[in-house]
Amino acid sequence: MHLQPGAHFIDATALGGSKHVQKDVNLDADRQAVVHIELGEQREAGAAQRQQEEQQQAAARQQQAQPQADVVAELQYRQAQILYNQGSYADARGLLEQSCRGNSMRACDLLGDIYKFGRGVSPNPYLAREYYRKACDGGLSMGCTDARSAQ
Repeated sequence: MHLQPGAHFIDATALGGSKHVQKDVNLDADRQAVVHIELGEQREAGAAQRQQEEQQQAAARQQQAQPQADVVAELQYRQAQILYNQGSYADARGLLEQSCRGNSMRACDLLGDIYKFGRGVSPNPYLAREYYRKACDGGLSMGCTDARSAQ
């Protein structure tokens, strides 16, 4: 296309087809194009799209990390269970707290036992119920049974 010097009008549809864009282009005598385009709406749409893509990427990273976190929580629970059975309640409690925060409901339930029966700590029925409830809310039926018995 060959343009002559002067003002030219552009009528276009933005990517996605939803926005209608009209802009002026001036071509001076030296055949230098002077283009003035305001992209306010396009920037907002671009920012929203970038934000959505970033959220999707973060969700994908979190989804990939979740199985690793589950494995770590399960390993902590198993180690804590060994310590608990050996009577090392204080050491077991530290691992159980980490594992419970990592969403091991069995760890939360065993923490409830530690506080219910005062194993290495002063008995605390309130904390016992809280840990049992967390286990129950996380889908561990034993936690529900223990929470009812701790009333």
